[in-house]
Amino acid sequence: MTIWSETYEKPGARSCREPPPAPFAEAIGVPPRQYTRSWNGVRAEILEVHGPGPHLVDISSDKPRLIVELEAVGGHLDIRPAPDRPEPSRRRLPHQLVFLPASVPAWEHAEGFLYIRRVAIDFDPARLDPSTRIVAQRRAPIRLSSAHLCSLADLLADECVKVDAPHQAYGTSLGLVIFHHLAALLEAERPGRNTGGLTPLQLRRTIEFMEQGWAGSVGLSELASVAGLSQSYFSRAFRASTGMSPLQWLLALRVRRAQQMLLETDASLSDLALKCGFADQSHFTRTFHAIAGEPPGAWRKSRKLRVA
Repeated sequence: MTIWSETYEKPGARSCREPPPAPFAEAIGVPPRQYTRSWNGVRAEILEVHGPGPHLVDISSDKPRLIVELEAVGGHLDIRPAPDRPEPSRRRLPHQLVFLPASVPAWEHAEGFLYIRRVAIDFDPARLDPSTRIVAQRRAPIRLSSAHLCSLADLLADECVKVDAPHQAYGTSLGLVIFHHLAALLEAERPGRNTGGLTPLQLRRTIEFMEQGWAGSVGLSELASVAGLSQSYFSRAFRASTGMSPLQWLLALRVRRAQQMLLETDASLSDLALKCGFADQSHFTRTFHAIAGEPPGAWRKSRKLRVA
């Protein structure tokens, strides 16, 4: 069952409501927007917030919960155990996910950002698959990395915000796929499991190298050298650690930088293409569309309309 508001129920529809305004929302006149939808054993909650912040929300749940940051411009969420206890300073993982066991205290916090959209997915393991116990048995929060799981979460988020989505079976099956992928990730994190990926130090050095030279020419041979590996082994290990190739990760990084420039400046798309390391505007537009889901011009217009 889903609802349109706190007072009116409409079976088969999704809920859209505005949470109580945060201090930053009152300042710029754009309150957060929240959508929720439930399927068999899965509940998804989408939250869209505009900066600059601060944003601080209790996100604990009585069910195992997966937090996926779908879109972030100018900053990121950090998940903390209490409002006044910041997350320890750690490098953000590519395509980062945060898994929260049931009933674990957790708060999401962000400030100094422009725009963030995230989905929180709650699972009922007993209804989804009682034989898959790792999701219910995990006792401590954990950061994970998976481009594929982020893509699946984005698809579920799209279902959540559709006004007319009559096919409940699609959302149910998608939720089950996400649940099993999450279980596989948690199993891979068990002590003693070797995933064939990069070591934490190798991954950190590689990402730092790409972040320093993201707009220039970054070759596979250079990245492999930074990690101290052969090119072929490095490519396989990087994909095992991140779920994507080094080139895909670099292109996603360039798109994130471009998104920030699209909102902060009035630069033309052709100028942004060159500043962000793309061959030309056509290459920039194709890549941006593939990663962000819409062309850069439309993306800029829709986001700026929300704060106009």
